[in-house]
Amino acid sequence: MAILNARSNSFYFNFPKGFFPQNVELKWIDYLKKQPTPYDTITAYLNSSIQSVGFPSMSIDLVTQTKNLGKQINYQSATPVQDLFTRDFDVTFRIGEGFTNYFIMLETVLDKLAFQNEDLFTPILPLRILDNEGGVVTSVLFKEVNITSVSNITLNYTQNAPSVNTFTVGFKCNFMEINLEVQKTN
Repeated sequence: MAILNARSNSFYFNFPKGFFPQNVELKWIDYLKKQPTPYDTITAYLNSSIQSVGFPSMSIDLVTQTKNLGKQINYQSATPVQDLFTRDFDVTFRIGEGFTNYFIMLETVLDKLAFQNEDLFTPILPLRILDNEGGVVTSVLFKEVNITSVSNITLNYTQNAPSVNTFTVGFKCNFMEINLEVQKTN
Protein backbone atom coordinates (compact mmCIF):
# COMPACT_ATOMS: atom_id res chain seq x y z
CA MET A 1 0.00 0.00 0.00
CA ALA A 2 1.45 3.36 -1.03
CA ILE A 3 1.08 6.53 0.97
CA LEU A 4 0.14 9.53 -1.13
CA ASN A 5 2.41 12.54 -0.92
CA ALA A 6 0.40 15.48 0.42
CA ARG A 7 2.86 18.17 -0.72
CA SER A 8 1.08 21.11 -2.27
CA ASN A 9 4.16 23.09 -3.23
CA SER A 10 4.98 21.28 -6.45
CA PHE A 11 4.17 24.01 -8.90
CA TYR A 12 6.03 26.53 -10.99
CA PHE A 13 4.56 29.96 -11.67
CA ASN A 14 6.61 32.91 -12.85
CA PHE A 15 5.83 36.23 -14.40
CA PRO A 16 7.30 36.28 -17.91
CA LYS A 17 9.83 38.74 -19.22
CA GLY A 18 7.99 41.92 -20.21
CA PHE A 19 5.27 41.66 -17.56
CA PHE A 20 6.74 44.54 -15.57
CA PRO A 21 6.84 47.86 -17.45
CA GLN A 22 10.26 49.18 -18.43
CA ASN A 23 9.78 52.41 -16.47
CA VAL A 24 9.11 50.39 -13.28
CA GLU A 25 12.14 48.20 -14.02
CA LEU A 26 14.40 51.24 -14.48
CA LYS A 27 13.10 52.92 -11.34
CA TRP A 28 13.65 49.97 -8.98
CA ILE A 29 16.56 47.95 -10.38
CA ASP A 30 19.39 50.03 -8.86
CA TYR A 31 17.76 49.77 -5.43
CA LEU A 32 17.43 45.97 -5.74
CA LYS A 33 21.03 45.54 -6.87
CA LYS A 34 22.22 47.18 -3.61
CA GLN A 35 20.32 44.73 -1.41
CA PRO A 36 22.06 41.88 0.52
CA THR A 37 20.63 39.45 -2.05
CA PRO A 38 20.94 41.36 -5.32
CA TYR A 39 18.62 40.67 -8.24
CA ASP A 40 19.35 41.34 -11.90
CA THR A 41 15.73 42.06 -12.82
CA ILE A 42 12.49 43.13 -11.20
CA THR A 43 10.91 39.99 -12.65
CA ALA A 44 13.41 37.75 -10.83
CA TYR A 45 12.79 39.62 -7.57
CA LEU A 46 8.99 39.40 -7.74
CA ASN A 47 9.09 35.77 -8.89
CA SER A 48 11.26 34.88 -5.88
CA SER A 49 8.61 36.20 -3.50
CA ILE A 50 5.65 34.19 -4.87
CA GLN A 51 4.11 32.12 -2.06
CA SER A 52 1.05 30.57 -3.67
CA VAL A 53 -1.19 30.58 -6.72
CA GLY A 54 -4.89 29.82 -6.63
CA PHE A 55 -6.19 27.44 -9.28
CA PRO A 56 -9.58 28.51 -10.70
CA SER A 57 -12.62 26.56 -9.62
CA MET A 58 -15.01 24.78 -11.96
CA SER A 59 -18.78 24.72 -11.71
CA ILE A 60 -20.93 22.54 -13.96
CA ASP A 61 -24.47 23.74 -14.52
CA LEU A 62 -27.06 21.17 -15.45
CA VAL A 63 -30.08 21.69 -17.64
CA THR A 64 -33.34 20.38 -16.22
CA GLN A 65 -36.09 19.07 -18.47
CA THR A 66 -39.53 18.09 -17.22
CA LYS A 67 -40.87 14.83 -18.68
CA ASN A 68 -44.32 13.26 -18.57
CA LEU A 69 -46.04 13.31 -15.20
CA GLY A 70 -43.66 15.99 -13.90
CA LYS A 71 -40.52 13.83 -13.72
CA GLN A 72 -37.46 16.10 -13.92
CA ILE A 73 -34.37 14.86 -15.76
CA ASN A 74 -30.95 16.59 -15.57
CA TYR A 75 -28.64 16.83 -18.57
CA GLN A 76 -25.24 18.35 -19.10
CA SER A 77 -25.50 21.86 -20.49
CA ALA A 78 -24.07 22.96 -23.80
CA THR A 79 -21.77 25.45 -22.06
CA PRO A 80 -18.25 25.20 -23.49
CA VAL A 81 -15.80 23.61 -21.04
CA GLN A 82 -13.72 26.81 -21.16
CA ASP A 83 -16.63 28.72 -19.61
CA LEU A 84 -17.13 26.25 -16.76
CA PHE A 85 -14.02 27.61 -15.01
CA THR A 86 -14.24 30.85 -13.05
CA ARG A 87 -11.06 32.17 -14.74
CA ASP A 88 -10.22 34.11 -11.57
CA PHE A 89 -6.97 33.35 -9.78
CA ASP A 90 -4.88 34.94 -7.06
CA VAL A 91 -1.14 35.14 -6.62
CA THR A 92 0.08 35.58 -3.04
CA PHE A 93 3.48 37.13 -2.35
CA ARG A 94 5.68 37.08 0.73
CA ILE A 95 6.29 40.73 1.60
CA GLY A 96 9.90 41.78 1.04
CA GLU A 97 11.97 44.09 3.17
CA GLY A 98 10.66 47.63 3.07
CA PHE A 99 7.52 46.36 1.31
CA THR A 100 9.42 46.82 -1.95
CA ASN A 101 7.71 44.02 -3.87
CA TYR A 102 4.28 45.35 -2.85
CA PHE A 103 5.07 48.82 -4.16
CA ILE A 104 6.69 47.47 -7.33
CA MET A 105 3.53 45.46 -8.00
CA LEU A 106 1.31 48.43 -7.12
CA GLU A 107 3.24 50.66 -9.51
CA THR A 108 2.95 47.97 -12.20
CA VAL A 109 -0.83 47.83 -11.71
CA LEU A 110 -1.12 51.61 -11.88
CA ASP A 111 0.95 51.63 -15.08
CA LYS A 112 -1.29 48.97 -16.65
CA LEU A 113 -4.40 50.98 -15.70
CA ALA A 114 -3.09 54.23 -17.20
CA PHE A 115 -5.07 55.44 -20.23
CA GLN A 116 -1.91 55.94 -22.26
CA ASN A 117 -1.08 52.22 -21.90
CA GLU A 118 -2.16 50.60 -25.16
CA ASP A 119 -1.81 47.01 -23.93
CA LEU A 120 -5.28 45.60 -23.30
CA PHE A 121 -4.01 42.46 -21.58
CA THR A 122 -0.92 41.21 -19.81
CA PRO A 123 1.20 38.52 -21.47
CA ILE A 124 0.34 34.84 -21.08
CA LEU A 125 0.90 33.69 -17.50
CA PRO A 126 1.96 30.02 -17.31
CA LEU A 127 1.35 27.70 -14.37
CA ARG A 128 2.94 24.25 -14.28
CA ILE A 129 1.96 21.52 -11.83
CA LEU A 130 4.88 19.18 -11.04
CA ASP A 131 5.24 15.65 -9.71
CA ASN A 132 7.70 14.65 -6.97
CA GLU A 133 10.57 14.40 -9.43
CA GLY A 134 9.88 17.81 -10.94
CA GLY A 135 8.24 16.54 -14.12
CA VAL A 136 5.35 18.55 -15.52
CA VAL A 137 2.01 16.81 -14.96
CA THR A 138 -0.26 19.63 -16.07
CA SER A 139 0.33 23.05 -17.52
CA VAL A 140 -2.13 25.91 -17.55
CA LEU A 141 -1.78 28.97 -19.74
CA PHE A 142 -3.77 31.98 -18.55
CA LYS A 143 -4.39 34.09 -21.66
CA GLU A 144 -5.62 37.68 -22.06
CA VAL A 145 -5.12 38.42 -18.38
CA ASN A 146 -6.23 41.50 -16.48
CA ILE A 147 -5.37 42.47 -12.92
CA THR A 148 -8.51 42.71 -10.79
CA SER A 149 -7.30 43.51 -7.28
CA VAL A 150 -4.39 44.25 -4.98
CA SER A 151 -4.86 43.44 -1.31
CA ASN A 152 -3.98 45.80 1.48
CA ILE A 153 -0.91 45.58 3.67
CA THR A 154 -0.85 46.31 7.36
CA LEU A 155 1.86 48.58 8.74
CA ASN A 156 2.20 48.01 12.47
CA TYR A 157 4.47 49.81 14.96
CA THR A 158 3.94 47.17 17.64
CA GLN A 159 5.09 44.24 15.54
CA ASN A 160 8.85 43.83 15.71
CA ALA A 161 9.18 40.04 15.82
CA PRO A 162 10.12 38.40 12.53
CA SER A 163 7.11 36.98 10.77
CA VAL A 164 5.96 36.17 7.27
CA ASN A 165 3.46 38.67 5.93
CA THR A 166 1.82 38.44 2.54
CA PHE A 167 -0.20 40.36 0.02
CA THR A 168 -2.36 39.07 -2.81
CA VAL A 169 -2.91 40.21 -6.38
CA GLY A 170 -6.07 39.07 -8.14
CA PHE A 171 -6.18 38.23 -11.85
CA LYS A 172 -8.86 37.28 -14.36
CA CYS A 173 -8.19 35.69 -17.72
CA ASN A 174 -10.43 35.50 -20.78
CA PHE A 175 -9.05 32.14 -21.89
CA MET A 176 -7.47 29.29 -20.03
CA GLU A 177 -5.66 26.46 -21.79
CA ILE A 178 -5.19 23.31 -19.73
CA ASN A 179 -2.75 20.68 -20.98
CA LEU A 180 -2.64 17.36 -19.15
CA GLU A 181 0.95 16.39 -19.87
CA VAL A 182 1.53 13.32 -17.73
CA GLN A 183 3.57 10.90 -19.83
CA LYS A 184 3.05 7.16 -20.07
CA THR A 185 6.06 5.29 -18.69
CA ASN A 186 7.29 1.92 -19.96
